[in-house]
Amino acid sequence: MENGLTLYNVTANESGAPYTSLLAESEDTALLLYKAMNNPDESLGDHINEIVTIRHIFIQPVELLNQETGEVQVCPRIVLISDDGTTYVTISKGVYNSLKNLCAIIGTPETWKAPVKVKVIQRAIKERKMLSLDAVEFGGNLNHD
Repeated sequence: MENGLTLYNVTANESGAPYTSLLAESEDTALLLYKAMNNPDESLGDHINEIVTIRHIFIQPVELLNQETGEVQVCPRIVLISDDGTTYVTISKGVYNSLKNLCAIIGTPETWKAPVKVKVIQRAIKERKMLSLDAVEFGGNLNHD
């Protein structure tokens, strides 16, 4: 479960180590992981109110400058990897928290039997907008399924 703990601590991780559920065990998975790390296909924000299928997750802590405070903050850069290999990227604490909650219920993706379906949503918080995920289908990944 060490990999799962890394998911929960990725933004507080002093070593800057990323979390991934996708193991580079073959040429194809290594190429897919590299794409997720380096050049994802699409912005998750372009898919608001759409259902996205998640098979794997890549999360990397990145440092960003807070425009309001001028401070550097560590934020989660998240790449959702669908079962067809499409990769969706976002830097979003809302999506990060949604994923932590999802994984608290059904485990981390390396333990899943099947992909999970989520709906990408956008919420207004004061003057800002925040991305989040709503679970649509757990894919039979509950322990008692």
